[in-house]
Amino acid sequence: MSLLNNVRVAYKILILVVVATIAMIAIAFTGYSHLKKASDDMDNMYSRKLTAIVHLNHARVVTRRMEADMMITIAENNPEKIRQAKTAIDTDIKEYEEAWNAYKEVAKFAPAAAAKFDGLDKQWSSYKETVAKIAALGVENKNAEAMALYH
Repeated sequence: MSLLNNVRVAYKILILVVVATIAMIAIAFTGYSHLKKASDDMDNMYSRKLTAIVHLNHARVVTRRMEADMMITIAENNPEKIRQAKTAIDTDIKEYEEAWNAYKEVAKFAPAAAAKFDGLDKQWSSYKETVAKIAALGVENKNAEAMALYH
């Protein structure tokens, strides 16, 4: 401390300003780097992770709509409404496959999700065949068989 006692007040203030400036630069750099990392993480979350969830949720909604259309083909007696439901099922299948492929494209970077794609694709193929059988039985007005296959 005796070193600072021999320095003029102007130099003491200058040293204080220099130390404060260095400290503020260090704090600013640290803040900037953390904000940049947070921004990059948010961009990744919104552009990849949440997009995958949007596609997956859309596929889920389409499957629910497909189930409702299957029930229409089973429960309805009006041939025109049954044909409309069958057409809607065909559209739903295409829409589901588009949403599923979009999800796979975005989620392929997540190893846990990508590992399940093959098994889920096989389940989808089996489900799609069952849906086609139910729709065909509904068109043929074999409602009891269609209902048994539905459950």
